[in-house]
Amino acid sequence: MNKKLLLVLILFITFAGNILANSYNAQLTTRVSKSSAGMGKVYAVACDSVYKGEFSADSSSHVAVLKAANQPVAFNAYAETTNDDMYAFLGWSEEEDGAIISAANPFQINVMSSSSATQSNVKVLYANFLEKTENNITLIVPTHGQYTATDSIVTRDEYGTMVTREKIYFTAIPDEGYKLMGWYTYNDKGEKSYFSYENDAYKTFIKDSKVGADFVKVETPVFAIRGDDKLYTDINSANADAQEGDVITLVSDGEIVAGNYTISKGVTLLVPFDDDNTCYTGIELPLSSYNYVEPIPYRTLTLLDGAHLTIDGALSISSDVFAVNTRIPPASSGGHVNGEYGNMVMKKGSSMTVSSGAFLYAYGYILGEGNVTAKNGATIYETFQMSEFRGGTALDRMSEGDVTVFPINQYFIQNIEVPLTFEYGAVEMVTSGFSVESKALVMEPFVFIGEKGMFILGEGATLTKYFDPEHDRQMYELDGDASFGGIELQMNGIIVKSKNYVLPLTNNLSVLVNSGTLTLNQPNGFSLLPDAQLTIGKDAKMIIKNSKLYVYDSDSWGEYTGIRKEGYYHLFTPIKSPSMSYVRTSLSDATLDIKGAVVTENGALYTTGDGANVCCSEGRGQITFNNCALDYYTYEIEQDGTEVKFVDIPITNAKLKNASSAENEYTLTDKVEAGTTYYFHKETGVWDTDEIPVSVGTVTNTNRFAIYNVNGLKMNTLNTGVNIVKMYDGSVRKVMK
Repeated sequence: MNKKLLLVLILFITFAGNILANSYNAQLTTRVSKSSAGMGKVYAVACDSVYKGEFSADSSSHVAVLKAANQPVAFNAYAETTNDDMYAFLGWSEEEDGAIISAANPFQINVMSSSSATQSNVKVLYANFLEKTENNITLIVPTHGQYTATDSIVTRDEYGTMVTREKIYFTAIPDEGYKLMGWYTYNDKGEKSYFSYENDAYKTFIKDSKVGADFVKVETPVFAIRGDDKLYTDINSANADAQEGDVITLVSDGEIVAGNYTISKGVTLLVPFDDDNTCYTGIELPLSSYNYVEPIPYRTLTLLDGAHLTIDGALSISSDVFAVNTRIPPASSGGHVNGEYGNMVMKKGSSMTVSSGAFLYAYGYILGEGNVTAKNGATIYETFQMSEFRGGTALDRMSEGDVTVFPINQYFIQNIEVPLTFEYGAVEMVTSGFSVESKALVMEPFVFIGEKGMFILGEGATLTKYFDPEHDRQMYELDGDASFGGIELQMNGIIVKSKNYVLPLTNNLSVLVNSGTLTLNQPNGFSLLPDAQLTIGKDAKMIIKNSKLYVYDSDSWGEYTGIRKEGYYHLFTPIKSPSMSYVRTSLSDATLDIKGAVVTENGALYTTGDGANVCCSEGRGQITFNNCALDYYTYEIEQDGTEVKFVDIPITNAKLKNASSAENEYTLTDKVEAGTTYYFHKETGVWDTDEIPVSVGTVTNTNRFAIYNVNGLKMNTLNTGVNIVKMYDGSVRKVMK
């Protein structure tokens, strides 16, 4: 072979090998700190691998690598002493002989994998050990509680001095109404240095030390700044000591009393969900799990009446999320809280403001009766809880020519259950968990409220969302001009744009347009699924512009879901809501309640089947059809594994629901001419094209039942001008006086 060709081939193979070796890697490197040389050994392993106690030949370092594209990867770091009698493991640091970030062993840490095929993202952890020496340990007498101290030989019931070289185990015994704040020694400055806030703790000492336990009232919150050895019972004091980039962690449940509190720019307040105080932000997304665990609160921060918290930096209420798993309940559901979670309770009269440039990461829950305001420039994160994910391996089959079905027909965004008001310019991002080939993955966050999102607010508009647990409703109240846009989500490299589908508004969703104009402008339109509610207030208007709105009759819905097998959930409600007291077991017709006005502009308003609930519950609603509907079907999907079948759903130009007292249940509009307006007359309970009901015959004082003016207000006698008179026989007449 030509030498030059051979050299090129060798270089190519080497280059290709390097790319394959490094492609999209996440890497954890563990090392023994220099000051701990010879005292211990380390091991690193990806969490989806099994640890077998296999330390490397060179026990001072070890590397674990996992191939994954642009997603967080979980690793465990293990440490072990070379001689338990002589040495003890102190903890992990991110720098050589640096500050201890965790004494957990193993210690779980997330590494974001590279988005480049030629690079690896590398995280380095250092294991720190210490040499055991015989020391005099003085036990300080506490107040509001007792404690015991035990080494491997003896338990001390009385306070005094222990002489030991062993690790000492401590157990707190609080008085009634109190709890442990933390275990402390004294640093070189004579200040308290807390080494644990757990009821059961342990520590190995390297010099003579004094040890004590502080107790506080049960309702007192306790905070710590990550990497610091000081504890706080006042959040403002912790914030004053925090530097940019610091995380203030709630280390013990508690209540914040009335007053004003602030988290400064660059500082994060964490309500954690695990012992490692894992903090998820927009960069560090929550991990998804393939195994379902019943959600329970891990740590809770409560805001009492009169407490106001201003977030200028960030608040992270964290949790892991569940990934869609079609083999175990809750089948075909993903993105909801999984296992232990961070929890915030807002009592009535409490409030929180997320300032411009600030962040709220709500992957756990915010519950109660308080309220949150997201100012212009604020960003809120929640999870996009999917129930009935249609697609999976058949995702690319959801669209065939002009026939489209959105792959998700059931979704919930309600980690924040208290009223959350978005001002114009505030943004909500959502993420979810899903699985591909038995791997649990996290969805790239996408906009739900804000430009390029589902709700796009106009200048000066506000949108308030909250959860109604008594009726299982996701409530959205709009004041001001806005538009229904769409969503664009990315799943395992596949981008799903709702503009290419008919986007469903899910069954427990209620949208109330109190004022202003709501414009629908997504090309393929929107569907109001059974039990969904859209209300156009008396001072509001909706324009269906270059779009379509399909309002579903419940009889047209065959539980079109991703999974249709016996024993699997066909969910109408969220997998879990801590406050939900109502469980939806059936679906009624979708409701479009028009108290104000609806106009179609090169758009269409359809109902399916026998007709849904397009009604006017109060006021004097009106619908103007500026063009006639041309379609005869919309579509849903039946799926069995990878096989999908499109189902035709017959539609007509909207059937308008009359009052129950009317002769006909619906007013038909299938033959409407462009430019026609229908009005709802509450006197008759009928939708009609006459602005005022047609008069018939004459009216006498003896056979009239009631008199109304043209605005529908009841009168005692005929007025000058037009009068609407309802007769005893049920007929309605228009008369002049």
